[in-house]
Amino acid sequence: AVLKDIQLVNAKYPDVLMAVKTRVAARNILNMGRLTLTKLGHDGALDMSDCEALIALVEQRMKDVLRNCPHYLDPQSALEMLRNSDLYLAASSKIQARLLNRAQVQHLDEEAVVYGVGGPASVHMIVDGIVVRELEDGNCDYLGP
Repeated sequence: AVLKDIQLVNAKYPDVLMAVKTRVAARNILNMGRLTLTKLGHDGALDMSDCEALIALVEQRMKDVLRNCPHYLDPQSALEMLRNSDLYLAASSKIQARLLNRAQVQHLDEEAVVYGVGGPASVHMIVDGIVVRELEDGNCDYLGP
C-alpha cells in the first residue's frame, strides 16, 4: 500500500518526491557514518573523545543538510543521470558514445530478474528502486540509488 502511494505521489509530484528521497539518502549516509564512528569507538580503534568529537561534527552536518536541502528538485531523465554518472564521466569518448547508443530505459516489475548467472554481460544503472542481490550463502544484499 505504501509503495502504491509513493508511486502516485511520484506521478503527480516527482520534484517533491525527488527532494524527499535526497533528504532521506543524506540522512541515511550520515547515520551510517555516526554508527560506524560509534562502533570504532567501542571497539577501541578510535579514542572515545575523538569519536565523540567526530560524531558531533556528523550531527552538525546532518542539521545543516536538513536545513539546506531543497523542498523540490527537478528530476533528471535516465539518460541525464547516465551522463552525470562517474562511470560515464571517467570513460573515453568512444565508450561514452557506446554507452549512449546502447542505453535503454526499462521499467521492471517487482520480482523481475535483472541479471542471472551465465547471462549476457551488461551494465545496469538503477535510477529508482531497490535491487535484491541473492548471495551464494543464501543471504541477500540490497542495492539501490
